[in-house]
Amino acid sequence: MKLSFTLLLLSFLFVACQNASTTTAVQGENSAYTQLSAADFKAKLATVENPQLIDVRTPREFEKGNISGSKMINFKDRTFAVEMAKLDKNRPLFIYCQSGGRSLNACNQAVTDGFTEVYELDGGYGDWK
Repeated sequence: MKLSFTLLLLSFLFVACQNASTTTAVQGENSAYTQLSAADFKAKLATVENPQLIDVRTPREFEKGNISGSKMINFKDRTFAVEMAKLDKNRPLFIYCQSGGRSLNACNQAVTDGFTEVYELDGGYGDWK
């Protein structure tokens, strides 16, 4: 009986997560980050004047293509935290990588560091193209 209930609950949660187009992934004391589909990310980005758009991929990936206006801050580089600290924590921050793994970690770090409005491109640059 417990196993059946657990499986039913897990199935419900899986379906609910699949149907959400915009998901708040982390809720902190004063901030959260939000995963947005490529279309929603583009729309939100268009509403912000001079956005802080950060590509957390490697220089090689960045050179192969990037979102216009983005600044590369390599998540794997030892200077990542120093470069992120130079950004304005009170302005919207848009973060993306190739497929979503590094940007998820970068968003978690941004929230921990006190950024108040953080958006992640769900699916990364691969979904943007």
